[in-house]
Amino acid sequence: MVVGGVVIVALIGVALLLVNVNSGPQRALESCSARDGIDVRVYYASPLSKTDIVFDFRGATGSSVRRIDPVHLLLQFGYKVNSDSMQRLILAHEGRKLFYIQSSDLKELSREYTVGNPVWSLNHVPERVMGMEGYHAYGQWEGGWLGVLEKQTKDLNKFITDWTGS
Repeated sequence: MVVGGVVIVALIGVALLLVNVNSGPQRALESCSARDGIDVRVYYASPLSKTDIVFDFRGATGSSVRRIDPVHLLLQFGYKVNSDSMQRLILAHEGRKLFYIQSSDLKELSREYTVGNPVWSLNHVPERVMGMEGYHAYGQWEGGWLGVLEKQTKDLNKFITDWTGS
């Protein structure tokens, strides 16, 4: 009798994982134009909850992929994913969770990237990135625009290296 119950629980678990993999986030990723040459997997952090989506960078192929392209893909994905139930987007590298962005921050950044000023969005991504322990991973800068721009650019480059390893 217990064996039958275990089999049923296992089948339910497999069904939940299949729904998890073939879900709305995956369809949103497939509709992004910046995904050529970038290997990213998206999935729910837990099979029983849709509050955290993992955006898992696996690598890039091809000589035409630039260092910034994973960030372009991230912002395109943020605009296309239905994030009503999402609380945060977890940024991972090869399955290792590194950072997260709150859903409200992702909405603002991706909306501005898509219909406003993409350069503003790219410059402000690092200041919205949180470490998995809940701290701001990069600085939030004030002052003259040239000094702020220089610090934001350095943070963006450091974020790309920290996230993608390149």
